[in-house]
Amino acid sequence: MNSIECRIFEVLYDIKEPLTGYEIAKIIGAPISSTYYFLDKMAEKNIVVKFQGQGKKKTLYGLNPIFFSTEFWEKVIQSLKEIVEKMYELNCEFGYPDPEYALRVLINAIIKK
Repeated sequence: MNSIECRIFEVLYDIKEPLTGYEIAKIIGAPISSTYYFLDKMAEKNIVVKFQGQGKKKTLYGLNPIFFSTEFWEKVIQSLKEIVEKMYELNCEFGYPDPEYALRVLINAIIKK
């Protein structure tokens, strides 16, 4: 995810209620066109849910409910632990027995995506 997608995710996660693209753009300080572009990309990836609002609010965007699930985050944390453990094993095999190195490599790989 790029920085705009990260900010969209954070806003929707913190506010916990659907917002219009305009409202999201205003909060994150991004151009409206860019905000709508990334909201559509995030909807394609099922990160956000897009639906029709009532009254003057047209299309609303909310975070996929899975992201509010404790079970989901427990699985994410467990998966990350397993990845770090595997990276540590591989690093030891190649002569880099520093656990922090394995974690830095993982974080850098995540940030670059």
